[in-house]
Amino acid sequence: VFLIFERTQLGPSGWMVRDHRGRFHGQLAVPGSIPLPRDEPKSRLPSLADKAANRNRTRSRSSVTSGAKATYAGSAVAAVQRRDLGATHSTFYKTSRGGLTPRARSQSTRRSPTRLTRGFDVERAAPHKEALRLIADLRKFADKRLGLDLGNSFFSCWAEANTPWSYFLYVSEASAIKVPDRVIVADVLQCSGIERGLAPGKPYIAFGPDYSAAQEADEALVEAGYETLLYKTVGTRATYLTETLLSYSPQSIAYVVLHEAVHVHRSRRGYAIPYAMEEALGEVVGLHGAVLFAEEVSAPYSASAATEHRRTMEAIMRHVNDLISMSATGRRASFGWNKACKELSARTSEGGTLIRDRFDYPITNAYLLRCSTYHEQYFALQDRLETTIDDTLASYINRVFVQLDGTDLRSAVNILGSGKSSL
Repeated sequence: VFLIFERTQLGPSGWMVRDHRGRFHGQLAVPGSIPLPRDEPKSRLPSLADKAANRNRTRSRSSVTSGAKATYAGSAVAAVQRRDLGATHSTFYKTSRGGLTPRARSQSTRRSPTRLTRGFDVERAAPHKEALRLIADLRKFADKRLGLDLGNSFFSCWAEANTPWSYFLYVSEASAIKVPDRVIVADVLQCSGIERGLAPGKPYIAFGPDYSAAQEADEALVEAGYETLLYKTVGTRATYLTETLLSYSPQSIAYVVLHEAVHVHRSRRGYAIPYAMEEALGEVVGLHGAVLFAEEVSAPYSASAATEHRRTMEAIMRHVNDLISMSATGRRASFGWNKACKELSARTSEGGTLIRDRFDYPITNAYLLRCSTYHEQYFALQDRLETTIDDTLASYINRVFVQLDGTDLRSAVNILGSGKSSL
């Protein structure tokens, strides 16, 4: 039962509280005010008011399902409420324990942390409910079935609005498929007023969503004689949600999510494997994991669709690897080179949106450099997976990380090809 109370201002010291029948229920003092005169009746001494004020402050954020509004006279009341309760109005009610408890309602919206604001953007999520549900299921699958350590923010936060892509500038020597000297590249960019450089152990410069900066660096490096590839992608270690990612086919989303899960797992566990092996392992887990997910979970795509997607990707990888091999042996002007380029272009145009976004670029040394880090070691890792069909994908992933941890690329390749590995 809720009783309506009325507060009457007694002056600078506080207010007297009466119920709807006029009965006295105590006194609420203003914090920091002058105490009431001692000639007041004992029933009006501040002790009860102090207790009520303490309860008011400790319970000011409690939630009340219902209550009657009370009218407060004077601007001083509103000021006290804003200062002490963080609200512009309160409702007092009497509980079964007795005493007064305020219900504070803030008229201003309290700002949530950025991650939660982006992560739970209802308006942006509304058109992509099925895709977001798929990603939630993939997170559980990667965690429970594949044993990958993903943390709490894995594909659960929105990227900033109007930033559908992340940009990476791949840089190669013009004469060969080779990462140039990092110091020289940094000097070239610094002369153009760009304070960036190649990431350690990587063939690219990361620009995030800053397309203009990436384009400026691209022009400076091309002018300096390098070959470049300004690559755009939705899949990064930051694992932000974007409308572009959610617009892909379900099997493509599964591939991207599981591929990035490998990077996040490596980072969180602290493994140090060669970058080319990490990317190749991400391809294996992304493509084969998408098929396994469709076979074991009620996915919005069939296992045959995921298998077809994997076969298309593998055909493109073979064409790219052929081009890398011919480039290394000086056969760029050969019939085989032209044929491989045409087949690569045909496969890319026949693929889905994701495949076109990944491979539809001019074939330069920088393009082949990027592809080499993803695809040259793919088939070696896949062969090891297919020869252990009695094993699980989860244990295979763990053995790859453990056995290649702390090795360089040459040592890792030797481990895969020497037969010493139990992969």
